[in-house]
Amino acid sequence: MNDTKVISVSGNVDEIIAKAQSEGDSAQSATNPLSDMISAKTLMSKQYPEMIELVPGMIVSGTVILAAAPKIGKSWLVLGLALASARGSLAFGSISVESRPVLYLALEDGERRLQQRLLSLGVTDPPENLFFITQTQEDVPSVIEAFLEEHESEQPLVILDTLGKVLPTVPSGRNESSYERDYRIMSTLKALADRYYGSTLLIVHHTRKMGATDAVETISGTNGIAGAADAIMTLQRPRASSEGVLFVTSRDAEEGEYHMGFASNGSWTLTGGSVDAAKRAFEREEHAKNLDTRSQTILDCVEEHSSGITPAEVVEMTGFNRNIVDPYLKRLVDSQRIQRIKRGVYAPLTYQPDLKEIEVQEVS
Repeated sequence: MNDTKVISVSGNVDEIIAKAQSEGDSAQSATNPLSDMISAKTLMSKQYPEMIELVPGMIVSGTVILAAAPKIGKSWLVLGLALASARGSLAFGSISVESRPVLYLALEDGERRLQQRLLSLGVTDPPENLFFITQTQEDVPSVIEAFLEEHESEQPLVILDTLGKVLPTVPSGRNESSYERDYRIMSTLKALADRYYGSTLLIVHHTRKMGATDAVETISGTNGIAGAADAIMTLQRPRASSEGVLFVTSRDAEEGEYHMGFASNGSWTLTGGSVDAAKRAFEREEHAKNLDTRSQTILDCVEEHSSGITPAEVVEMTGFNRNIVDPYLKRLVDSQRIQRIKRGVYAPLTYQPDLKEIEVQEVS
């Protein structure tokens, strides 16, 4: 039997040749497992659009998870972010963000509650590009895709509150593990955001009740949820406290933990009025844990002097005797709360030597 492939001869010669080449290329692609390989040289020659940030210095675009325990203010946080993003105003009270269309799928709230919260946040003239859905008969991923497609050129933001409202609607595949199910659902949602450049899908989720040392490990469900996301945020706030901490980690941005204030009207703000100040406030709070009054006073004194301070200056500022200051400074260094940058000079952990100091050290 002759296995030679026969090509239809209908049409002119150029069409026949093009068809043969196309079929040959397709056959080669189908049989070559390395057909999708790219060299490092080719990769480095490509130009990609710049990364879009939803909140500059903190949150990149893409698929972002915000996880927190129930009733600590995570819905307030995303509502405030939705308002700032729609208006093009200040996120968290201090970071200027670009205006963009926003769809808030508040699937655990009703319209009355949303109105009350907007009034609490001082909204009397709401932005025209902020929209809400509190209930829908449509498939949620289809709703998300429709909004992203309608505003694809405007880097839209969609907030899904909460992921739990989507999980029960997606049937598990046969012989599918919980991890595979979670990853499949998150991958489906992530694919929507990836399809539209600069768009963000912010998914609100819960943390598990059991404790964990890693913030990402506190997210409820399997690692398939966190594994498919571009960025993870966790929000912590003790009950009845007006202070909390927002942890942010991402594939494409710097990891950070930020001290935040939670006001009685539901607004969240960065402590100190900037990303850097909020990060320093968190670090200061961590360093101050389990410290006695004297240690805290001396630590505060050192942290107020970013370029360094001598024991004599600490004595002058605190009024403590030198025989008290010296051992306390040593304890703070040993516990890695401050650093000794040179003999007789102590500085905060955030201290960085300037270029002249580095040059002097290299010469010496």
